[in-house]
Amino acid sequence: MMKKQFLDKPISNTKNTKITTTVVKLMGGGLIAATMLGAVTGCSNGSGSTVVTAAAPAPYYYPYDYYYYPYSRVYFSISTGYYYYPDGTNWIKVRTLPPHFRLNPVNRVTVRLKTNQPPYRFHNVHRKQYVPRSRVRVDPRRDRIERNANLNRYKNYRRR
Repeated sequence: MMKKQFLDKPISNTKNTKITTTVVKLMGGGLIAATMLGAVTGCSNGSGSTVVTAAAPAPYYYPYDYYYYPYSRVYFSISTGYYYYPDGTNWIKVRTLPPHFRLNPVNRVTVRLKTNQPPYRFHNVHRKQYVPRSRVRVDPRRDRIERNANLNRYKNYRRR
């Protein structure tokens, strides 16, 4: 009568059965321990030194920062100094914003994108996420101050 089978060799009902089973268990446990130890310590390159491989670092992205003015629906790129504004169904990219747009720093929101696509591609999301404050009036003096501040931010960004 056979109890267990290991490598196609039966283990018989003798006194050596317990010893044989114990040896087989120790060999299997030793094999598992050796495998785990090799995985933890690294691989050998044959010269006696150990080679350890590390995981690759996560890719780094350079964020694209924009100021978004929800009241005027205007974007300002800090890195390039361009304004983006809607004109009908098209978006216009200019260095100097037309005078009929009023910028108010109270409503300004910083938008950080992980892609190099223009910010107006995500305008529907931004429009829902950043609703303009209804009771804030835009002062022409603040508009001029904000435009000058944006120009200075762009110049300081270029100096880096």
